[in-house]
Order: sequence, then structure tokens, then C-alpha cells
Amino acid sequence: MNYTKLALKNISSYGDTDIFPYPIENALFYDMSNEAITIVDKMISQMDEIRSGLYPINRVSISVPVGYTGYRWTTFIDPWWNAALLSIVLSISEQIECYRKPALDNCIFSYRIKLNEDTGECFDKDFNWRKFYETSMQKAKQYKYVVRFDIADFYNRIYHHRLDNALENRIGIEKGKVDKIMKVLMTLSGNVSYGLPVGGNAARILAEAYLATIDKVLDTEGVPFCRFVDDFILFAMSKEEAYQFLNISADLLMKSEGLTLQKNKTVIMTSSEFENHAISLLEGEEDLKLDKQRNTFYKMHIHYDPYSLTAIEDYEELKSRIAEFDLISFINSEVKKSKIHQSFAKQIISAIKFLDKDRIELAIAVIIENIESLYTIFPNVIQMIIKVIDGCNENTKVEVREKICRLINEDSYLMQTENNACYIVRLLSHLPETSSSRAINLLYGRPGASELLKSNCILAMVNMKEYEWLSSKKTNYNSMSILEKRAFYSASFYLRDEGAHWRRSIVNFLDEGSKALGEWIATKYPAHTSWKLPI
Repeated sequence: MNYTKLALKNISSYGDTDIFPYPIENALFYDMSNEAITIVDKMISQMDEIRSGLYPINRVSISVPVGYTGYRWTTFIDPWWNAALLSIVLSISEQIECYRKPALDNCIFSYRIKLNEDTGECFDKDFNWRKFYETSMQKAKQYKYVVRFDIADFYNRIYHHRLDNALENRIGIEKGKVDKIMKVLMTLSGNVSYGLPVGGNAARILAEAYLATIDKVLDTEGVPFCRFVDDFILFAMSKEEAYQFLNISADLLMKSEGLTLQKNKTVIMTSSEFENHAISLLEGEEDLKLDKQRNTFYKMHIHYDPYSLTAIEDYEELKSRIAEFDLISFINSEVKKSKIHQSFAKQIISAIKFLDKDRIELAIAVIIENIESLYTIFPNVIQMIIKVIDGCNENTKVEVREKICRLINEDSYLMQTENNACYIVRLLSHLPETSSSRAINLLYGRPGASELLKSNCILAMVNMKEYEWLSSKKTNYNSMSILEKRAFYSASFYLRDEGAHWRRSIVNFLDEGSKALGEWIATKYPAHTSWKLPI
């Protein structure tokens, strides 16, 4: 199997993370897969050249909101290095899978390896969070007590040396591959010897390798359990045994791995209490009770395969099913609450694009008026609007533009989160107007703006045809970060002769990723003058 091909197919088909905006390189990976494979393979084989700048490992770390008051530290990985890391990890993934408790044991339900080079899939869809809880509920019936816990700040606290040991000494991974993985991880963590970048499949697979050693110790200690990532459910015949198993787990995690349990998510309950808890989770009623209609909608699977032989029929059937529900009423009721039902609200947002045009515009009107109430799912909301806004009428576009520009101009708390600002910039690129350009310029120039935000601003200005603004930034090129330089290099192709002349002056200083990006854009523009960067 060509693991680099699989990695690129996975990224271009499913995205690189579930946190950050989609990098334009992902579209390149799809359009120029053979060229991308060559570059990524060279990166992997020539890792000693990293310091020369030919293949710079670049990252941006920012804080992202979780819920209403929580935050987590996340890392955006340079798309090329994200592909390289995933390729290396996929090449050892089946060895990791063999080391784990067998899937047939019905114990471990997270990220079971099942590679498919044609589709780009990495994991077995039959093993998931739902099956984790359904199986746990069935197992609990054989016991009297259940212990639930998860690990505090798990991904960020994984110790590299212990991961290294697990991969090389426990699982038997080739030292050369382990060294390459560790080199990338150390660079991404800022030379701090702990932490995995949250959100990508490489990190998910490595985390399972790390946790597999814990699974084996719990097995040896005779602790019956189920696990989904860092969520553990233990089963006991008595309260005393439940506390004993909890102590074993906490002691193991602290002494062996330096990890601790989340206090507010650690609980001992009777098996009947757990059954009620599991049912409420599976039925979507954990946070608050949903009426029958909302509960039915919540449990819907809102997805269809656009590449299926029956794609058109599947799409129309899904539209018809969604039309049975009053989504506008659902939205109105959610935004009036002091705290929204986040999972239910996400389900509503994901379904809006399947409505007819008039209902989409009505939904957006409600959402944009109450955008602050949807703070906890802000990226989901903005991504949905991006997908549908081009087909909306001018009045809807004006309402959205005015609201978003006001948030930026007033320095709303919604804009204080860099990731939110990146999504907003991308939305404004679909709403070209002087006010939009001014708002993006304001974000670009604000103190402490991350290179991720600045690069998105540059790309947005390209699609808004703000060529004069772009031209004025040429003199700042040498002081730009890698991501900004790559974005500006992409922008230069839209400056026609001026851009071509400028590129000749810096071509000898480009990294391989930038060169490939330029070649890709050159195939799209100016041959197709209406083509826009995919943001």
C-alpha cells in the first residue's frame, strides 16, 4: 500500500482536522496527487534537510473555546507536514492495531484501523462512540456497579518519551520511523517533550498506541472495562470493588504516565443508574429533555454520499425527511435559552443546507440576529453560512455582512478567538464590499494576530480582488511567517505581470510546498479568470 497516497486521499476527502479552516493545500492534494506524493515522500526521506528551510516544519498554536467557559490548546500543522506525519503513522498503523486488544473483544471502540486506499478511509466505521455506549450498557447488566472517568487534558499531556517507548519497545516499530515521528512531534510542540496536536488522524492513531499499554495493564489487573479514546467505563460486582478498580486506574495513570482523572467526570454509579445515563446519552437527552419530534430529528443521520451511484436519489430523500421538521422553530427555541443544547444545535445547523432557498434565508436571518447565543458552536455556524451564502438573495447577504463587520469593528468577544476570526474572514470573502475589506484589514493588522489569521486574510483579499492592497504588502514579504509567505505567493498570481516580475526575485528562496502551490494555481488562473481560491 502507498501510505502517502492514502494520507493525501484521507486529508483531501475528509479534512486534516475538525478544528481549523480547510487549508487550500488540501485541494491541491486532490488535484495534483501524484506531484504531492513525490514532495511528501521527499520530505520524509530527507528529514535532515528540515533545518535548511527546504522543508520547514511550521505550526501555529492557539487557544480554542470548549463549551461556555473551557478552552483547549490546539496546533495547526503546516499542511505538507500534516500529510508527511500521517503517511509515516499510517505505515505503522496496522502494527499498532495488532498490538491493541482485539476488536472482537468488544472492549476498545475508538479508531480501529481499517485502511482503504481507494476511499481514503483509515478507520472501521463499525467501531464508534455509539457502539461504545451500547456495548457498555449491555455489559453493565452483568455487574452491580459502574465507574466512569476520563483523562484530564489527555492529548496535551502525552509524554513523548513514553510514546517513543511504547512504539519502539512494546509494539516493535522500526526505530527509524519512530525517530522521524518524534522529530516532527518535538518540533510541533516547540521542543517540549509532551503533547500531541489535537484533531488530526495521526495524533488519534498515536494516542491509541499510547493507551494500548494502559489497556494491557488493566487487563492484567483483572479490571473489566470498555474504552473510547480517553473515556473509560469500568464494571464491578460491589461498591468496594468499584473503588478498588478506580484506585488501580488512577494509580496506573499517575505513576506510569503522569496523567490524572477529570474530577468532575469521575463517578461511581449502580448499573441501573448507568443504564439510564447511557439511554439518555444515546437518545440525545443527557443535557435536557427533548420532546418526541426534536428527539427524532436529533437521532437522524444527516449525511449522504455524493459519489454513490444513487447520490441524487439519496439527496432528495434526505431533503424530504428534513423538510418534515420545523427547523426554524427549533432554532428560535434554542437561541432563547441561556445555554443552548450544543449537540442538538449542531444537528440543526448541519441540516439547514438541505432546506429550500426561502427557508435557508429565514434560518440565516434568525441565526445572524442571535449569533452571540450560538457562541459555543460558532465555527459550525459560519461554515454552514459559507456553504449557502452565494445562493442567497442580496438582502440576506447585506444582513450577514453588516452583522459580521459590526462584530469586528466593535472588537466583539466572538472575534477575540483567532480560530473564529479565521472562519469570519473566509465568510467575508464571499461578501465583497468595501466594509468587508476594511474589516479584514483591521483583523490583519490587529496586535498579536497569528500567522494563521494573517494568511487567511491574504487569501480572502485575493478572492475579493483587492489587488491594490495585496500589491502594497510586497515590501513586507521578507518579514512574513511561512504561512503568510505561502499565502502571498499564491496571491501574486492574481497580480498578473506585476506578480510574475516579483516572483522572479524570490523564486530561489521558496520552499517545496510554496512551489507546488504556485504550480497548482498557475493551472487554474489566469486560464480560468473566474476561478477563486477554495476558502
